Amino acid sequence: MNRRTFMKKLMSYLKNISKDERENVENFYNEMFDEQGIDFDDEVPSSFGNPRKIAMEILADDIEMEEKKSKNNGKKKRSFWKKLSLVGLGIFSFPVLVPIFVIAIVCFALWVTFSIIGLLISLFTLPFSIVFNITSVFNWGFRVLCFIILLYAFIWLIKFLYRTLVRDISNNPGKYAKKYVRVKYQPSEDEDYEIYDEDEMDYSNENMDTFFEGIDYIDIDLNALNVKFERSDDELVRVKARNVKRTKLFCEKKGDKLKIYNKGLVGKVNKNGIKIDDEFIKDSTLVICVPDDITISGEINASNIKMNELELEKFNLQVNAGNVTLNDMGVEYFDVVVNAGNIKGSLEYDEMFKLSVHAGNATLDVDKMSGEIYYDYRVEMGKVKMFGDSFTGMQSSGGNYHGEEPNMKIICEVGKVTIN
Repeated sequence: MNRRTFMKKLMSYLKNISKDERENVENFYNEMFDEQGIDFDDEVPSSFGNPRKIAMEILADDIEMEEKKSKNNGKKKRSFWKKLSLVGLGIFSFPVLVPIFVIAIVCFALWVTFSIIGLLISLFTLPFSIVFNITSVFNWGFRVLCFIILLYAFIWLIKFLYRTLVRDISNNPGKYAKKYVRVKYQPSEDEDYEIYDEDEMDYSNENMDTFFEGIDYIDIDLNALNVKFERSDDELVRVKARNVKRTKLFCEKKGDKLKIYNKGLVGKVNKNGIKIDDEFIKDSTLVICVPDDITISGEINASNIKMNELELEKFNLQVNAGNVTLNDMGVEYFDVVVNAGNIKGSLEYDEMFKLSVHAGNATLDVDKMSGEIYYDYRVEMGKVKMFGDSFTGMQSSGGNYHGEEPNMKIICEVGKVTIN
């Protein structure tokens, strides 16, 4: 579908949210299309996501925020139509469920129609039925009982589907609202961003297994890679590459600093750059084993990063496009900027936690090693949930520091941030 159709469908699926929220969504996607040079009649790449599934995630977020706000205000407000819209979109997102659900609804509607007609007839003929045919009373009661049971089963099915969808969306932020990624590599004098044909690439570093000692600082600049950071069993940094066939990997050691980066990509470039998606990076895997108490900083573009049980001094990362997963990280200073992508996981910090989300999703379980968490937040057009309290734009700010110096700072421009 082209951009015009994509936006028309997305907006039609979001009729039940507020006008301001619809405008925010429309502006966000139009800006993203404009940035990628996709005109109204141009085909929208599949990696942008499905409008129906994007609407599901937006609806789930909106319902959560509305119910939280109603609870805080002491007013019980039901989001029935939004929930029903979410369930409807969820059903039609899975083709195998559509005919089953449609047939079930038609059968239920026909049964209800005939039952109501039968009940009305029974009510009008009830006095005569008692005299001439006592069994009609039992038939009437049986119909009422069946109607109540089927109605309860139908309501339970709707609730079950709703809870399943919400749980899935909550546990997988960004699963449906995928962002289209184009990395605009252009040739430069030092060839950092040279584009190669497949037969031109130097594959000498396709498989690497190298050790470095005396490292206190790791600087990364990684593009279109799957990268896993693991805890080292000793004081050595180990870099293991497997099947890195679409780029050239480099490791440079200067004193106690190690820079890990890749140059050049194999692909076809057009006016917007190279299209980077899961298919492009699925076979390129890099594993970096690091000791405790070092600093990791740098940036990633269109890469998937996983960090398992690391104990770091500082963690400073800029996510320009990609996904970051943190599993039980311990860090003194945490400073992450998400320009486009997703970050999720669990961590514990000691001194300072900073998170800036310009466009994307962040879902983190955060603890402080010692003392209380005093947070400061600013929301532009996104949504922030801090330890159960929800905040939304436009341009709202606040915190719980009450004269104390904040040790957690959150900025959310466009996207969703959840801190538990």
